[in-house]
Formats: sequence, structure tokens, C-alpha cells
Amino acid sequence: MIRDDMHVPANSHIGVMVIPAALALAQREGWTGSQLLKSIVAGYDMAAALGTAVRQAGLCNPHFRPSGIIGAFGSAAAAIVGETREIERAVAVSALSFGVNMAAGLNEWAWAGGTEIYTHMGTASRSGIAAMELAKAGMRSSETILEGSDGVFEAYRLAKVNGKWDEDGAVGAADSFAEWMTSSRVGSGILDVKFKPVAGCNFIQTPLSIALKLSQDLELASVIGQIEKVLINTTSAAKAYPGCDSLGPFEQVGQAKMSIQYGVAAGLLFGRIDDSTYQQYDDSTLQGLIQKCTVVIEGEFDGDFAEGRQPSRVEVMMKDGKKAQSGLADVPWLEGEAVLRRFQKEAGVIYSAEVVGQIVKECLGLRDRKTCSRLFNLLGSS
Repeated sequence: MIRDDMHVPANSHIGVMVIPAALALAQREGWTGSQLLKSIVAGYDMAAALGTAVRQAGLCNPHFRPSGIIGAFGSAAAAIVGETREIERAVAVSALSFGVNMAAGLNEWAWAGGTEIYTHMGTASRSGIAAMELAKAGMRSSETILEGSDGVFEAYRLAKVNGKWDEDGAVGAADSFAEWMTSSRVGSGILDVKFKPVAGCNFIQTPLSIALKLSQDLELASVIGQIEKVLINTTSAAKAYPGCDSLGPFEQVGQAKMSIQYGVAAGLLFGRIDDSTYQQYDDSTLQGLIQKCTVVIEGEFDGDFAEGRQPSRVEVMMKDGKKAQSGLADVPWLEGEAVLRRFQKEAGVIYSAEVVGQIVKECLGLRDRKTCSRLFNLLGSS
């Protein structure tokens, strides 16, 4: 589930970077449950602060993965807060600075079908730990790594934003970061996280949810051959993000999970989305339907996106002139029990139902645990 948590303002999957780093350190250093929880919260907060600053200032060049930009920074923060002994300010600053220097992750995989996407998060998590180790060993990294004349905000400013060179983004990002740090309460980063209803890119969530509803309501699977075209109305950001406006060809699950056309076509045809439907590259009916899908920018939706919502509308035109359509104002994010049920379903692929229940129980009681050893024993069981 942590790969499908979404911090929307940062457009990043923070948990899949911060939590593995925190777990590794907790196991190695013998942290208490409270230390582990504080570490995770801190990692989310710092990653959210940096990611939100970069995104809101318009500096997030879409060639870079947003998660890769912030992951090592957040993981380094998790390492700092989890420390048993108080550490010097200079060490903490250097650890964060090294983390920023280790930012990485490009989006070419979405087009070429590479599997490097699966290494981005692990690299960020490992780099955060390495950043802390370097700082503790006495190495020093630039204190002005964020706002300096050649720091990260300035570096990302040197990219075209909406077709022209941005002039003010670096200042805006620095101000946004400072404001986030002074005005947000501890824990805001993790509390702002949302959970996707289906596996796949953030930008496919709303149209795919609509497609699933249309498939159910209209029994489209029985008349799929009568579809003439499908219009998918969405935001400029969704259409522009690497791999989202893609008709294929598809050779890897990662490509299918990025494509709006693939997701909508699969939702309409199969009435469900899972690992099986993401692997139907050779299904001729699916491929034919994908080619009938067109992603269209709806200008009004961009205003909603700027306010944190991701609206979409899907229109299915039939050969006899009839039309079916439906829309949503935002992603139908999972909450509460729905998140737990999805975790139980996915974890059930690896563990027995009894072990999954014990893992959940252990996580809920972590704050009072003197050691995390039982959690690690459960995670290590088969």
C-alpha cells in the first residue's frame, strides 16, 4: 500500500521511500516503536515540505520524477529524528544537504518500458541513510543547498515552465518552503497523504474510476464492439505527464499503469483493474479500444487542479449516435476501513490472513512498544 499513498501537493509517493529507510534503521539500531513512528512522521514532513515548495513554484520539470527529487531528503530526516542520541545541528543540516545532493530519477521509463522506476524509491531510501552516515562520519555538506545561488531551487528553475523560461520560481520555492516549515504543524505531511483507489499513476485515478462506473452501469462489456470513440477530458498536467497520454505499444506493466488510455479502455472492457488487466498487452479487443481513446484537455479543470482537485469526464460515443458519459470532481480516494481492506488484500498475497492480522495489530500498538522486533519477525515470516 505504501507505493500507492499519494501526497498530492508534492505529487510524490513519500511512504515507499521514508518507511523502508526508517524500518531498516529501526532494525539495525534497535529503535523503540515510538522512535520508529516519530522517524516516519518526520520523514513525511520534510519530504512534503520540499515537494510542495518545488511543485507550487512550478519548478517540477516533468522529466524528473517528483518522488526522486525529495525522497533522499525525507529519508535523511527520518534518520535524524530516529537517532537515540542527540545530534549536533551541523550533522543534521549536512545529512539533509547530502540527501538533496542525491536526488535522482528520470521519467524515460514511462515511454521506453524500462524498469528503473522500481529502483527510484529504493535508491532514494538508501541514499537518505547514506546521507546520515556521511554526516555522522564528519563530512559536511552545504547549508544553503536549497536556497543558494546554485542550490536545488535555482537548479530546477533552469527549466522551461509552460513553454517559457521561468524567472521567479526559485524565490517562490524558497518562500513556500519557509512558509510550510513555520506554519504547518508536526505531522501535516503524513496526515495530508491520500490513498489511491487503484494501482497506477496518480493522473489516471479519476478517469479510470469513471470508466469502471460506466462499465458497471451500462454493461459496456456486452456492447464494446459498438463503441466508435472515447473522449477522456482531463487536466493539462495529466495529459502532459510522461507516459499518461500514451496509445502504446505497451511492453511492461509500468507503462500500462501510466497510460490514461490503457486504464480507461481496460476499465470499460473488463470492469475491473488489477495486475491481470495491466498485462493484457496482446488482447486485440483491448488494443482496438485503446486506439479509440483520445485524451482532451478541459481548460476549466486546470483551475480545479490548481486547488488540489483532479476532475475528469469520460464520454463514450457509440456507432448508432448514442453517447454515455460520466464525470467526477476529484479522485475517489480511499479512506479508513477501505485502506485497511486493500492492505489486507495485497498483503494476503504474501502472508496468511492470521499473519496479516498480527501485522496490523502490531502497527497499531507501535507507540507503546519497547522494541520493534516482533514487527520485524512478522514481516520476515512467510
